[in-house]
Amino acid sequence: MSVVVIGDRAVGKSHMALALAELALLGNSEQKRVIITDPSYEILKNELQSSDTGYMVPTREIKERPIRLEVQLDRRRIIDSLWIDTPGEIWDAEWPREHPSAWNEFKQNIGKNLGIILLLPPYQEIVSQELMNRALPGMSLDIEKLMNAERWRRNLEAWLKFLNQNCSRVNSIAICLHKADLFCENLDAEAKEIVCHPVDRQIRIRNKFFSVAKDVIDRNNREERPFQFFVTSISHPVLLTAPWLHLSPLILYHR
Repeated sequence: MSVVVIGDRAVGKSHMALALAELALLGNSEQKRVIITDPSYEILKNELQSSDTGYMVPTREIKERPIRLEVQLDRRRIIDSLWIDTPGEIWDAEWPREHPSAWNEFKQNIGKNLGIILLLPPYQEIVSQELMNRALPGMSLDIEKLMNAERWRRNLEAWLKFLNQNCSRVNSIAICLHKADLFCENLDAEAKEIVCHPVDRQIRIRNKFFSVAKDVIDRNNREERPFQFFVTSISHPVLLTAPWLHLSPLILYHR
């Protein structure tokens, strides 16, 4: 049983794991419904974050990491799973050519997982320069290096085609527009919408944040087990844990 976290280069895949582990250090909170308890935050921090700069160390190879999650569903439950972290470079054209055996093995195995979380960076037109200026060091992005909306649409379509070709049997795939603190003015309000209106979440998120790719999603979505859409951020526990709460019952069922 495993969850694959994939996404473009430097989008924040490893930082998501560290943030989930950091939630365990908080006091009692209704917001920390998913936490990583093993490895501990300190172990992950030493492994994933540079002690000199405080920035995340780029993932250079496919890394399988056993993790233990505590999840609050009907009650507090323990889930033992496998986090498979991937370097962003794996999706560049050069990486498969330079690592053909690893690439073929990865493609063969990715479709055997229970869940997939795809993290996407925001596109130029959706981000706010003011919010980017206020972001903490290491959490902002260079707006000039972000894809514009049209390129972002093409990138999303390439991702969805890859998932349809290689992951048709995966029970649930979460498509996450990550770093919401760079394009969402009020994270608390967005989180409240998720909590108070869970039934309408998919329609609202697609209409509000993925509207530029409506046609891309419509022609590539799966009829059975359709893609699930989220906005995520390590800066807010509700947004951080939302895709994991969605995946957790599936992982529990297959224990």
